Amino acid sequence: MTDINYAKANITDDLTDDIISSEDVTDPGNFDTKNVKSIWRLHLKITDIKKDRLRWNKEWEKALKSLESSDVYRVMSSAWKTVGARERALLETTRAMVLKVQTGAATVTGDIMERDDFKNIWFLLEESERKRHILEGLQGACNHAAWGEDSRALCPELTASALLKARGQEFLDLLAQFLQAKKSSKPSAPFSIPSTWWDHAIDNAPQPLPERDEFAYECLTLIRNEFIGRFVLHTSASILHDIVVGSAGMDPIINATENTDGTFARGMAYAMKGVRDKPLIRCENCTKTPEELGNVRFMVCSICRIKLKFDIHYCSQKCQKADWPKHKQHCGKEKKSKGLQGTVGDRFWAFPHIPDSCRDIPEGPDGHITMESIDAGTPQYKRSKSLQRQVAMIEEDKDTDYFLFNSSGQPIRFTIRDMFAKMNFRILRRMAMSTANKEGLEAMAEYMIKYMRDLPGLSRYTIVKQLCAEYGEDTKEKLTRWEKRSVEMGKKSTLVESMSQGMSAMGPQLMNFTPSKKYNKGH
Repeated sequence: MTDINYAKANITDDLTDDIISSEDVTDPGNFDTKNVKSIWRLHLKITDIKKDRLRWNKEWEKALKSLESSDVYRVMSSAWKTVGARERALLETTRAMVLKVQTGAATVTGDIMERDDFKNIWFLLEESERKRHILEGLQGACNHAAWGEDSRALCPELTASALLKARGQEFLDLLAQFLQAKKSSKPSAPFSIPSTWWDHAIDNAPQPLPERDEFAYECLTLIRNEFIGRFVLHTSASILHDIVVGSAGMDPIINATENTDGTFARGMAYAMKGVRDKPLIRCENCTKTPEELGNVRFMVCSICRIKLKFDIHYCSQKCQKADWPKHKQHCGKEKKSKGLQGTVGDRFWAFPHIPDSCRDIPEGPDGHITMESIDAGTPQYKRSKSLQRQVAMIEEDKDTDYFLFNSSGQPIRFTIRDMFAKMNFRILRRMAMSTANKEGLEAMAEYMIKYMRDLPGLSRYTIVKQLCAEYGEDTKEKLTRWEKRSVEMGKKSTLVESMSQGMSAMGPQLMNFTPSKKYNKGH
Protein backbone atom coordinates (compact mmCIF):
# COMPACT_ATOMS: atom_id res chain seq x y z
CA MET A 1 0.00 0.00 0.00
CA THR A 2 1.32 3.46 -0.87
CA ASP A 3 2.42 5.48 2.17
CA ILE A 4 -0.12 8.26 2.84
CA ASN A 5 2.53 11.00 2.96
CA TYR A 6 3.99 9.77 -0.31
CA ALA A 7 0.54 9.74 -1.86
CA LYS A 8 -0.23 13.29 -0.71
CA ALA A 9 3.02 14.48 -2.23
CA ASN A 10 2.47 12.77 -5.54
CA ILE A 11 -1.26 12.58 -6.25
CA THR A 12 -1.52 15.98 -7.89
CA ASP A 13 -2.90 17.29 -11.14
CA ASP A 14 0.38 16.54 -12.92
CA LEU A 15 0.96 13.12 -11.35
CA THR A 16 0.76 11.31 -14.65
CA ASP A 17 3.11 13.77 -16.30
CA ASP A 18 5.76 12.84 -13.75
CA ILE A 19 5.35 9.10 -14.42
CA ILE A 20 4.96 9.12 -18.19
CA SER A 21 5.13 11.74 -20.89
CA SER A 22 3.64 11.66 -24.38
CA GLU A 23 6.80 13.40 -25.61
CA ASP A 24 8.47 9.97 -25.51
CA VAL A 25 7.03 9.26 -28.97
CA THR A 26 7.63 11.04 -32.23
CA ASP A 27 4.48 12.25 -33.97
CA PRO A 28 3.49 9.43 -36.33
CA GLY A 29 2.76 10.55 -39.84
CA ASN A 30 -0.19 12.88 -40.24
CA PHE A 31 -1.46 12.47 -36.68
CA ASP A 32 -1.09 15.25 -34.17
CA THR A 33 -0.66 14.77 -30.41
CA LYS A 34 -1.74 16.87 -27.45
CA ASN A 35 -5.35 16.83 -28.70
CA VAL A 36 -4.81 19.92 -30.92
CA LYS A 37 -6.75 18.28 -33.69
CA SER A 38 -8.34 14.92 -34.14
CA ILE A 39 -9.16 13.12 -37.35
CA TRP A 40 -11.97 11.15 -35.72
CA ARG A 41 -13.44 14.01 -33.72
CA LEU A 42 -13.58 16.26 -36.78
CA HIS A 43 -14.85 13.48 -39.03
CA LEU A 44 -17.56 12.42 -36.58
CA LYS A 45 -18.36 16.03 -35.60
CA ILE A 46 -17.82 15.39 -31.92
CA THR A 47 -18.05 18.29 -29.49
CA ASP A 48 -14.76 19.67 -28.17
CA ILE A 49 -14.14 18.24 -24.71
CA LYS A 50 -13.14 21.69 -23.44
CA LYS A 51 -16.61 23.01 -24.24
CA ASP A 52 -18.79 20.22 -22.84
CA ARG A 53 -17.26 17.01 -21.47
CA LEU A 54 -20.55 15.19 -20.92
CA ARG A 55 -21.72 15.88 -24.45
CA TRP A 56 -18.26 14.99 -25.77
CA ASN A 57 -18.44 11.61 -24.05
CA LYS A 58 -22.02 10.94 -25.15
CA GLU A 59 -21.17 11.63 -28.80
CA TRP A 60 -18.03 9.50 -28.61
CA GLU A 61 -19.99 6.58 -27.14
CA LYS A 62 -22.56 6.83 -29.91
CA ALA A 63 -19.80 6.95 -32.55
CA LEU A 64 -17.91 3.99 -31.09
CA LYS A 65 -20.98 1.77 -31.51
CA SER A 66 -20.91 2.37 -35.27
CA LEU A 67 -17.17 2.01 -35.87
CA GLU A 68 -15.94 -1.25 -37.38
CA SER A 69 -12.39 -2.23 -36.47
CA SER A 70 -11.49 -2.72 -40.15
CA ASP A 71 -12.57 0.86 -40.93
CA VAL A 72 -10.63 2.23 -37.98
CA TYR A 73 -7.57 0.28 -39.07
CA ARG A 74 -7.88 1.43 -42.69
CA VAL A 75 -7.99 5.11 -41.72
CA MET A 76 -5.32 5.04 -39.02
CA SER A 77 -2.90 2.76 -40.87
CA SER A 78 -2.72 5.38 -43.62
CA ALA A 79 -0.17 7.15 -41.41
CA TRP A 80 2.43 4.78 -42.86
CA LYS A 81 3.01 4.67 -46.62
CA THR A 82 6.22 2.67 -46.40
CA VAL A 83 8.26 0.91 -43.74
CA GLY A 84 11.82 2.13 -43.44
CA ALA A 85 14.47 2.78 -40.83
CA ARG A 86 12.60 5.77 -39.37
CA GLU A 87 9.41 3.75 -38.95
CA ARG A 88 11.26 0.81 -37.34
CA ALA A 89 12.95 3.17 -34.90
CA LEU A 90 9.53 4.61 -34.09
CA LEU A 91 8.21 1.12 -33.38
CA GLU A 92 10.96 0.44 -30.85
CA THR A 93 10.39 3.83 -29.21
CA THR A 94 6.67 3.09 -29.03
CA ARG A 95 7.29 -0.27 -27.38
CA ALA A 96 9.43 1.37 -24.72
CA MET A 97 6.85 4.08 -24.16
CA VAL A 98 3.94 1.62 -23.80
CA LEU A 99 5.95 -0.47 -21.33
CA LYS A 100 6.61 2.68 -19.29
CA VAL A 101 2.93 3.61 -19.35
CA GLN A 102 1.79 0.14 -18.31
CA THR A 103 4.36 -0.07 -15.53
CA GLY A 104 3.27 3.32 -14.14
CA ALA A 105 -0.40 2.40 -14.41
CA ALA A 106 0.14 -0.95 -12.67
CA THR A 107 1.94 0.80 -9.81
CA VAL A 108 -0.83 3.29 -9.08
CA THR A 109 -3.64 0.79 -9.73
CA GLY A 110 -1.96 -1.85 -7.60
CA ASP A 111 -1.90 0.64 -4.70
CA ILE A 112 -5.65 1.19 -4.66
CA MET A 113 -6.54 -2.45 -5.42
CA GLU A 114 -4.48 -3.55 -2.42
CA ARG A 115 -6.67 -1.50 -0.08
CA ASP A 116 -8.99 -3.85 1.78
CA ASP A 117 -11.76 -1.29 1.56
CA PHE A 118 -11.32 -0.12 -2.05
CA LYS A 119 -14.09 -2.23 -3.56
CA ASN A 120 -16.44 -1.15 -0.78
CA ILE A 121 -15.54 2.49 -1.43
CA TRP A 122 -16.15 2.11 -5.18
CA PHE A 123 -19.56 0.47 -4.76
CA LEU A 124 -20.68 3.01 -2.15
CA LEU A 125 -19.87 6.03 -4.29
CA GLU A 126 -22.78 7.73 -5.98
CA GLU A 127 -23.22 6.96 -9.68
CA SER A 128 -22.27 10.53 -10.60
CA GLU A 129 -18.99 10.21 -8.66
CA ARG A 130 -18.02 6.94 -10.32
CA LYS A 131 -18.81 8.46 -13.69
CA ARG A 132 -16.71 11.52 -12.87
CA HIS A 133 -13.67 9.34 -12.18
CA ILE A 134 -14.21 7.38 -15.41
CA LEU A 135 -14.45 10.63 -17.40
CA GLU A 136 -11.31 11.95 -15.69
CA GLY A 137 -9.56 8.81 -16.89
CA LEU A 138 -10.82 9.18 -20.46
CA GLN A 139 -9.94 12.85 -20.61
CA GLY A 140 -6.49 12.25 -19.14
CA ALA A 141 -5.82 9.45 -21.61
CA CYS A 142 -6.89 11.62 -24.55
CA ASN A 143 -4.74 14.52 -23.39
CA HIS A 144 -1.58 12.47 -22.82
CA ALA A 145 -1.76 9.65 -25.35
CA ALA A 146 0.77 9.76 -28.20
CA TRP A 147 -2.03 9.97 -30.75
CA GLY A 148 -4.24 12.10 -28.56
CA GLU A 149 -8.01 11.72 -28.85
CA ASP A 150 -7.71 9.58 -31.97
CA SER A 151 -6.49 6.70 -29.81
CA ARG A 152 -9.99 6.41 -28.38
CA ALA A 153 -11.26 5.03 -31.68
CA LEU A 154 -9.07 1.97 -31.03
CA CYS A 155 -10.75 1.22 -27.67
CA PRO A 156 -14.55 0.95 -28.04
CA GLU A 157 -14.80 -1.05 -24.80
CA LEU A 158 -13.66 1.97 -22.79
CA THR A 159 -16.95 3.80 -22.39
CA ALA A 160 -18.49 5.17 -19.22
CA SER A 161 -21.75 3.31 -19.93
CA ALA A 162 -20.02 -0.06 -20.22
CA LEU A 163 -17.64 0.38 -17.30
CA LEU A 164 -20.36 1.60 -14.93
CA LYS A 165 -22.59 -1.45 -15.35
CA ALA A 166 -23.50 -3.30 -12.16
CA ARG A 167 -22.49 -0.24 -10.10
CA GLY A 168 -19.05 -0.19 -11.68
CA GLN A 169 -18.16 -3.88 -11.44
CA GLU A 170 -17.06 -3.79 -15.09
CA PHE A 171 -14.45 -1.16 -14.21
CA LEU A 172 -13.12 -3.27 -11.33
CA ASP A 173 -12.91 -6.22 -13.72
CA LEU A 174 -10.86 -4.11 -16.13
CA LEU A 175 -8.42 -3.14 -13.36
CA ALA A 176 -8.07 -6.77 -12.29
CA GLN A 177 -7.53 -7.86 -15.91
CA PHE A 178 -4.91 -5.13 -16.42
CA LEU A 179 -2.95 -6.09 -13.29
CA GLN A 180 -3.13 -9.80 -14.12
CA ALA A 181 -1.86 -9.14 -17.65
CA LYS A 182 1.03 -7.10 -16.26
CA LYS A 183 1.86 -9.82 -13.75
CA SER A 184 1.81 -12.53 -16.43
CA SER A 185 3.92 -10.62 -18.98
CA LYS A 186 7.68 -10.30 -19.23
CA PRO A 187 8.98 -7.31 -17.23
CA SER A 188 10.80 -5.99 -20.31
CA ALA A 189 7.90 -6.22 -22.78
CA PRO A 190 4.51 -4.46 -23.12
CA PHE A 191 1.36 -6.59 -23.01
CA SER A 192 -1.98 -6.51 -24.81
CA ILE A 193 -5.50 -6.46 -23.38
CA PRO A 194 -7.48 -8.99 -25.49
CA SER A 195 -10.15 -7.65 -27.84
CA THR A 196 -12.27 -9.70 -30.22
CA TRP A 197 -13.24 -6.44 -31.93
CA TRP A 198 -9.62 -5.51 -32.67
CA ASP A 199 -8.73 -9.09 -33.68
CA HIS A 200 -10.86 -8.60 -36.80
CA ALA A 201 -9.27 -5.30 -37.82
CA ILE A 202 -7.14 -6.83 -40.59
CA ASP A 203 -9.59 -9.47 -41.81
CA ASN A 204 -9.97 -7.55 -45.08
CA ALA A 205 -6.24 -7.07 -45.63
CA PRO A 206 -4.46 -9.10 -48.34
CA GLN A 207 -3.08 -12.47 -47.31
CA PRO A 208 -0.31 -13.16 -46.61
CA LEU A 209 -0.15 -9.87 -44.75
CA PRO A 210 2.02 -7.27 -46.54
CA GLU A 211 4.91 -5.81 -44.56
CA ARG A 212 3.24 -2.40 -44.26
CA ASP A 213 0.02 -3.89 -42.85
CA GLU A 214 1.92 -6.12 -40.47
CA PHE A 215 3.89 -3.13 -39.22
CA ALA A 216 0.84 -0.84 -39.01
CA TYR A 217 -1.23 -3.42 -37.10
CA GLU A 218 1.56 -3.92 -34.56
CA CYS A 219 1.98 -0.17 -34.11
CA LEU A 220 -1.73 0.46 -33.73
CA THR A 221 -2.02 -2.42 -31.26
CA LEU A 222 0.65 -0.75 -29.17
CA ILE A 223 -1.11 2.61 -29.44
CA ARG A 224 -4.38 0.94 -28.39
CA ASN A 225 -2.77 -0.58 -25.30
CA GLU A 226 -1.02 2.68 -24.49
CA PHE A 227 -4.43 4.38 -24.37
CA ILE A 228 -5.85 1.65 -22.12
CA GLY A 229 -2.84 2.00 -19.83
CA ARG A 230 -3.20 5.76 -19.63
CA PHE A 231 -6.93 5.43 -18.94
CA VAL A 232 -6.27 2.97 -16.12
CA LEU A 233 -3.56 5.25 -14.72
CA HIS A 234 -5.56 8.48 -14.83
CA THR A 235 -8.74 6.90 -13.44
CA SER A 236 -6.86 5.18 -10.61
CA ALA A 237 -4.98 8.41 -9.84
CA SER A 238 -8.28 10.33 -9.70
CA ILE A 239 -9.77 7.84 -7.24
CA LEU A 240 -6.62 7.67 -5.10
CA HIS A 241 -6.45 11.46 -5.00
CA ASP A 242 -9.97 11.66 -3.56
CA ILE A 243 -9.30 8.87 -1.05
CA VAL A 244 -6.16 10.58 0.27
CA VAL A 245 -6.97 14.28 -0.12
CA GLY A 246 -10.75 14.06 0.08
CA SER A 247 -13.69 15.36 -1.95
CA ALA A 248 -17.36 16.14 -1.45
CA GLY A 249 -18.34 12.76 -2.87
CA MET A 250 -15.60 10.71 -1.21
CA ASP A 251 -15.58 12.13 2.34
CA PRO A 252 -18.83 10.46 3.54
CA ILE A 253 -17.62 7.11 2.16
CA ILE A 254 -14.27 7.36 3.95
CA ASN A 255 -16.09 8.29 7.17
CA ALA A 256 -18.27 5.20 6.83
CA THR A 257 -15.34 2.86 6.10
CA GLU A 258 -12.62 4.23 8.37
CA ASN A 259 -14.41 5.86 11.31
CA THR A 260 -16.39 2.72 12.17
CA ASP A 261 -15.28 -0.90 12.26
CA GLY A 262 -16.28 -1.23 8.60
CA THR A 263 -19.20 -3.59 9.16
CA PHE A 264 -21.74 -1.18 7.74
CA ALA A 265 -19.58 -0.28 4.73
CA ARG A 266 -18.98 -3.93 3.85
CA GLY A 267 -22.66 -4.75 4.21
CA MET A 268 -23.82 -1.78 2.15
CA ALA A 269 -21.20 -2.40 -0.53
CA TYR A 270 -22.30 -6.02 -0.79
CA ALA A 271 -25.94 -4.96 -1.08
CA MET A 272 -25.27 -2.20 -3.61
CA LYS A 273 -22.98 -4.39 -5.69
CA GLY A 274 -25.95 -6.54 -6.61
CA VAL A 275 -28.41 -3.68 -7.16
CA ARG A 276 -30.36 -4.16 -10.39
CA ASP A 277 -30.76 -1.41 -12.96
CA LYS A 278 -34.17 -2.70 -14.02
CA PRO A 279 -36.67 -5.33 -12.81
CA LEU A 280 -36.48 -8.96 -13.80
CA ILE A 281 -39.02 -10.58 -16.08
CA ARG A 282 -40.39 -13.80 -14.61
CA CYS A 283 -43.03 -16.18 -15.82
CA GLU A 284 -46.08 -15.58 -13.64
CA ASN A 285 -46.61 -19.35 -13.46
CA CYS A 286 -43.24 -21.15 -13.28
CA THR A 287 -41.34 -18.03 -12.00
CA LYS A 288 -38.38 -18.66 -14.34
CA THR A 289 -36.59 -15.81 -16.19
CA PRO A 290 -35.82 -15.71 -19.94
CA GLU A 291 -32.13 -16.29 -19.11
CA GLU A 292 -32.92 -19.43 -17.12
CA LEU A 293 -34.83 -20.80 -20.11
CA GLY A 294 -32.17 -20.02 -22.71
CA ASN A 295 -33.33 -16.48 -23.56
CA VAL A 296 -36.81 -17.61 -24.57
CA ARG A 297 -39.00 -14.76 -25.80
CA PHE A 298 -41.77 -14.25 -23.25
CA MET A 299 -45.41 -13.46 -23.97
CA VAL A 300 -47.66 -11.03 -22.08
CA CYS A 301 -51.35 -11.07 -21.27
CA SER A 302 -52.79 -9.03 -24.16
CA ILE A 303 -55.95 -8.01 -22.25
CA CYS A 304 -53.97 -6.51 -19.34
CA ARG A 305 -51.59 -4.75 -21.72
CA ILE A 306 -54.40 -3.19 -23.83
CA LYS A 307 -56.81 -2.25 -21.04
CA LEU A 308 -54.40 -1.51 -18.19
CA LYS A 309 -51.04 -0.97 -19.92
CA PHE A 310 -49.75 -3.55 -17.46
CA ASP A 311 -47.61 -6.58 -18.32
CA ILE A 312 -48.09 -10.06 -16.91
CA HIS A 313 -45.37 -12.31 -18.39
CA TYR A 314 -45.50 -15.96 -19.40
CA CYS A 315 -42.80 -18.13 -20.90
CA SER A 316 -45.28 -20.25 -22.91
CA GLN A 317 -48.95 -20.81 -23.67
CA LYS A 318 -48.80 -23.84 -21.39
CA CYS A 319 -47.84 -21.68 -18.41
CA GLN A 320 -50.40 -19.04 -19.35
CA LYS A 321 -53.19 -21.63 -19.35
CA ALA A 322 -51.96 -23.12 -16.07
CA ASP A 323 -52.06 -19.70 -14.37
CA TRP A 324 -55.42 -18.65 -15.83
CA PRO A 325 -57.59 -19.86 -12.88
CA LYS A 326 -55.62 -17.46 -10.61
CA HIS A 327 -55.19 -14.60 -13.06
CA LYS A 328 -58.72 -14.41 -14.49
CA GLN A 329 -60.22 -12.64 -11.47
CA HIS A 330 -57.83 -9.68 -12.04
CA CYS A 331 -57.38 -9.87 -15.81
CA GLY A 332 -58.15 -6.51 -17.41
CA LYS A 333 -59.65 -5.23 -14.13
CA GLU A 334 -56.74 -4.31 -11.86
CA LYS A 335 -52.96 -4.08 -12.05
CA LYS A 336 -52.15 -7.03 -9.88
CA SER A 337 -49.40 -9.63 -10.18
CA LYS A 338 -47.90 -12.11 -7.77
CA GLY A 339 -45.07 -9.65 -7.10
CA LEU A 340 -42.45 -12.29 -7.77
CA GLN A 341 -39.03 -11.49 -6.34
CA GLY A 342 -37.07 -9.12 -8.54
CA THR A 343 -40.01 -8.18 -10.78
CA VAL A 344 -41.61 -4.75 -11.01
CA GLY A 345 -44.34 -5.94 -8.64
CA ASP A 346 -41.74 -6.52 -5.92
CA ARG A 347 -41.12 -3.25 -4.03
CA PHE A 348 -37.55 -4.45 -3.39
CA TRP A 349 -36.90 -5.55 -7.00
CA ALA A 350 -33.63 -3.60 -7.18
CA PHE A 351 -32.14 -5.25 -4.07
CA PRO A 352 -31.69 -9.00 -4.50
CA HIS A 353 -29.71 -9.38 -1.26
CA ILE A 354 -32.40 -8.10 1.10
CA PRO A 355 -33.22 -11.02 3.45
CA ASP A 356 -36.67 -12.57 3.21
CA SER A 357 -37.36 -11.57 6.82
CA CYS A 358 -37.25 -7.90 5.74
CA ARG A 359 -39.19 -8.26 2.49
CA ASP A 360 -42.54 -8.69 4.18
CA ILE A 361 -42.28 -5.73 6.55
CA PRO A 362 -45.70 -4.10 6.21
CA GLU A 363 -45.96 -0.56 4.86
CA GLY A 364 -47.24 2.29 6.97
CA PRO A 365 -50.31 4.43 6.13
CA ASP A 366 -48.26 6.60 3.74
CA GLY A 367 -47.08 3.59 1.75
CA HIS A 368 -43.58 3.60 3.28
CA ILE A 369 -41.92 1.48 5.94
CA THR A 370 -42.08 3.24 9.32
CA MET A 371 -40.56 2.45 12.73
CA GLU A 372 -43.95 1.21 13.91
CA SER A 373 -44.30 -1.09 10.89
CA ILE A 374 -41.10 -2.98 11.79
CA ASP A 375 -42.96 -5.50 13.88
CA ALA A 376 -42.14 -8.98 15.21
CA GLY A 377 -42.86 -10.66 11.88
CA THR A 378 -44.29 -14.11 11.22
CA PRO A 379 -42.31 -16.74 13.19
CA GLN A 380 -40.65 -19.67 11.45
CA TYR A 381 -40.31 -21.44 14.80
CA LYS A 382 -42.51 -21.97 17.87
CA ARG A 383 -42.03 -18.99 20.14
CA SER A 384 -41.57 -19.61 23.86
CA LYS A 385 -44.17 -18.28 26.29
CA SER A 386 -41.67 -15.66 27.44
CA LEU A 387 -41.13 -14.48 23.87
CA GLN A 388 -44.86 -14.49 23.20
CA ARG A 389 -45.26 -12.13 26.14
CA GLN A 390 -42.46 -9.90 24.80
CA VAL A 391 -44.09 -9.74 21.36
CA ALA A 392 -47.48 -8.88 22.87
CA MET A 393 -45.94 -6.07 24.93
CA ILE A 394 -44.02 -4.40 22.09
CA GLU A 395 -47.08 -4.66 19.83
CA GLU A 396 -49.13 -2.93 22.53
CA ASP A 397 -46.49 -0.23 23.14
CA LYS A 398 -45.03 0.57 19.73
CA ASP A 399 -42.74 3.31 21.09
CA THR A 400 -40.76 0.81 23.17
CA ASP A 401 -38.02 -1.17 21.43
CA TYR A 402 -37.76 -3.92 24.06
CA PHE A 403 -38.95 -4.77 27.55
CA LEU A 404 -36.33 -5.99 30.02
CA PHE A 405 -37.26 -7.39 33.42
CA ASN A 406 -35.31 -6.59 36.58
CA SER A 407 -34.50 -9.05 39.34
CA SER A 408 -37.94 -8.43 40.84
CA GLY A 409 -39.71 -9.19 37.57
CA GLN A 410 -40.72 -5.58 36.92
CA PRO A 411 -40.63 -4.50 33.25
CA ILE A 412 -38.19 -1.76 32.24
CA ARG A 413 -38.77 -0.01 28.91
CA PHE A 414 -35.75 0.07 26.59
CA THR A 415 -36.29 2.93 24.14
CA ILE A 416 -33.71 4.08 21.59
CA ARG A 417 -33.62 7.76 20.62
CA ASP A 418 -31.19 7.71 17.71
CA MET A 419 -33.20 7.21 14.50
CA PHE A 420 -30.69 4.99 12.69
CA ALA A 421 -29.89 2.91 15.78
CA LYS A 422 -33.62 2.45 16.42
CA MET A 423 -34.27 1.26 12.88
CA ASN A 424 -31.31 -1.15 12.86
CA PHE A 425 -32.23 -2.54 16.28
CA ARG A 426 -35.83 -3.13 15.24
CA ILE A 427 -34.78 -4.92 12.06
CA LEU A 428 -32.49 -7.19 14.12
CA ARG A 429 -35.32 -7.69 16.61
CA ARG A 430 -37.67 -8.76 13.84
CA MET A 431 -35.13 -11.19 12.45
CA ALA A 432 -34.48 -12.73 15.86
CA MET A 433 -38.20 -13.09 16.55
CA SER A 434 -39.13 -14.58 13.18
CA THR A 435 -36.29 -16.36 11.32
CA ALA A 436 -35.69 -20.05 11.95
CA ASN A 437 -32.09 -19.55 13.13
CA LYS A 438 -32.98 -16.40 15.15
CA GLU A 439 -30.56 -14.35 13.07
CA GLY A 440 -29.67 -10.99 14.63
CA LEU A 441 -30.17 -12.15 18.21
CA GLU A 442 -26.51 -11.74 19.23
CA ALA A 443 -26.24 -8.19 17.84
CA MET A 444 -29.49 -7.18 19.50
CA ALA A 445 -28.36 -8.63 22.84
CA GLU A 446 -24.92 -6.99 22.56
CA TYR A 447 -26.51 -3.55 22.19
CA MET A 448 -28.97 -3.95 25.08
CA ILE A 449 -26.29 -5.29 27.42
CA LYS A 450 -24.00 -2.32 26.73
CA TYR A 451 -26.63 0.29 27.56
CA MET A 452 -28.83 -1.45 30.15
CA ARG A 453 -26.59 -3.66 32.29
CA ASP A 454 -25.75 -0.93 34.83
CA LEU A 455 -29.33 0.12 35.53
CA PRO A 456 -30.76 -0.71 39.01
CA GLY A 457 -32.07 -4.25 39.02
CA LEU A 458 -30.38 -5.14 35.72
CA SER A 459 -27.03 -6.74 34.88
CA ARG A 460 -25.48 -8.72 32.08
CA TYR A 461 -26.55 -11.86 33.95
CA THR A 462 -30.23 -10.87 34.25
CA ILE A 463 -30.43 -9.75 30.60
CA VAL A 464 -28.82 -12.94 29.27
CA LYS A 465 -31.03 -15.06 31.56
CA GLN A 466 -34.14 -13.34 30.15
CA LEU A 467 -33.00 -13.80 26.55
CA CYS A 468 -32.30 -17.51 27.20
CA ALA A 469 -35.88 -17.89 28.44
CA GLU A 470 -37.20 -16.11 25.33
CA TYR A 471 -34.94 -17.53 22.59
CA GLY A 472 -33.50 -20.75 24.02
CA GLU A 473 -30.71 -21.84 26.35
CA ASP A 474 -28.13 -21.75 23.54
CA THR A 475 -28.43 -17.95 23.51
CA LYS A 476 -25.72 -17.62 26.19
CA GLU A 477 -23.26 -19.68 24.16
CA LYS A 478 -24.05 -17.76 20.93
CA LEU A 479 -23.53 -14.43 22.67
CA THR A 480 -20.24 -15.53 24.24
CA ARG A 481 -18.90 -16.55 20.83
CA TRP A 482 -20.09 -13.23 19.35
CA GLU A 483 -18.39 -11.16 22.05
CA LYS A 484 -15.16 -13.15 21.80
CA ARG A 485 -15.03 -12.66 18.03
CA SER A 486 -15.65 -8.91 18.45
CA VAL A 487 -12.68 -8.66 20.83
CA GLU A 488 -10.44 -10.63 18.47
CA MET A 489 -11.40 -8.33 15.58
CA GLY A 490 -10.69 -5.25 17.69
CA LYS A 491 -14.20 -3.83 17.38
CA LYS A 492 -14.75 -0.77 19.54
CA SER A 493 -18.49 -0.45 19.00
CA THR A 494 -21.49 -2.73 18.76
CA LEU A 495 -22.86 -3.81 15.39
CA VAL A 496 -25.92 -1.58 15.85
CA GLU A 497 -23.68 1.43 16.55
CA SER A 498 -21.38 0.68 13.63
CA MET A 499 -24.30 0.39 11.23
CA SER A 500 -25.89 3.54 12.60
CA GLN A 501 -22.69 5.59 12.36
CA GLY A 502 -22.25 4.46 8.77
CA MET A 503 -25.83 5.31 7.85
CA SER A 504 -25.50 8.71 9.50
CA ALA A 505 -22.27 9.44 7.59
CA MET A 506 -23.81 8.34 4.31
CA GLY A 507 -27.26 9.80 4.90
CA PRO A 508 -27.35 11.97 1.74
CA GLN A 509 -26.19 9.12 -0.50
CA LEU A 510 -28.74 6.70 0.94
CA MET A 511 -31.60 9.18 0.74
CA ASN A 512 -30.85 10.04 -2.88
CA PHE A 513 -30.24 6.46 -4.01
CA THR A 514 -32.85 5.36 -6.54
CA PRO A 515 -31.97 2.45 -8.88
CA SER A 516 -34.30 3.52 -11.67
CA LYS A 517 -36.91 6.27 -11.59
CA LYS A 518 -38.45 4.79 -14.74
CA TYR A 519 -39.38 1.54 -13.02
CA ASN A 520 -40.05 2.93 -9.56
CA LYS A 521 -42.68 5.33 -10.84
CA GLY A 522 -46.08 4.18 -9.75
CA HIS A 523 -44.81 1.36 -7.53
